[in-house]
Amino acid sequence: VGDSGAAADTAGEGQAEELTKETFFGAFRAEHAAVREVVARVQPGARAGEELDAALRRAQALEDSFTRAAHILPAYDVQQYRAQCKELAMQIATRRDELAPRKKFSFKKK
Repeated sequence: VGDSGAAADTAGEGQAEELTKETFFGAFRAEHAAVREVVARVQPGARAGEELDAALRRAQALEDSFTRAAHILPAYDVQQYRAQCKELAMQIATRRDELAPRKKFSFKKK
């Protein structure tokens, strides 16, 4: 289906074009896969935090588009999309911890 980019624009920007379950599903799956790929490709380095921040913003935009479209989706699909959004945010957080683990707090002995 060649117009998945147009569907993503519709879901992402809320244009006047009618949003259907099918167009939302296609746009959601494409953006979800794209964000997962970006997260998987992030390499350790100075820009890792910026790249993960960008991926997190895309994931949040995806969740926002889901929230706007939830009224047209069956209840089961709403649960599935919500779980996928949460899972994507968890993957980003996990990847961030892998690349830049937080330093553990400890008291210094004097």
